[in-house]
Amino acid sequence: MRHVFLTFRERGATHVDLKTNSVKNTAAFRLYERLGMIPVDWEG
Repeated sequence: MRHVFLTFRERGATHVDLKTNSVKNTAAFRLYERLGMIPVDWEG
């Protein structure tokens, strides 16, 4: 995932937006937090 984030940055992306269900998919939610991502509103 870090490689993907770096690739996005190299291509000019200012942020990465991933969506997951924080209740039903807690493993993914914890992974994203460990990678430095922060929760935002589902629409945001």
